[in-house]
Amino acid sequence: MTKRDFFRIIIKLFGLYSLILTLFAFLPRNAYILFYEPSSLSVVWLLLALGLTVLIFIFLISKTDAIIDWLKLDKNFDDDQIVIGNMDNRKIILLAVLLIGGFLIIENLPYFLLNAYQEFRLRATGNEISLEEILNRDNYYYSWITDAINILLGILLIANRERIVTWFGGTKKRL
Repeated sequence: MTKRDFFRIIIKLFGLYSLILTLFAFLPRNAYILFYEPSSLSVVWLLLALGLTVLIFIFLISKTDAIIDWLKLDKNFDDDQIVIGNMDNRKIILLAVLLIGGFLIIENLPYFLLNAYQEFRLRATGNEISLEEILNRDNYYYSWITDAINILLGILLIANRERIVTWFGGTKKRL
């Protein structure tokens, strides 16, 4: 594998990871603003953040060689080849997909379990709650659902890694 190929894969995977984080973490966690503080500024903020992330993703995927040239990532190495044992492009992409799925699970599982415990404790005590606590619980439910979706996405990435690697890497070879 050449240095250029390695950096192409890294840049494209970074773009994919940033898009996944924006769509399934940033956007859902901040969309509640539309429900509790609806204003044109909050809508503009969310659309701007989403649009900027999509543009960055498209730029990272389509202009990878220009980024490598601009940052001079493939310069000042002793050799043109990167030797990573017997890992080919396909195995590197597989490793990256596994890491992204794992990060999504590891990052969101503690919050999901904490929210589940708090809900269980609240229902077990049966205490009356105030209006302020109800509003806070809506945000809490929203966070709980977002964490569950991120965990599910991580599981789906890991479970469907072969399809993703084939789509991203090209060839249909079993690992």
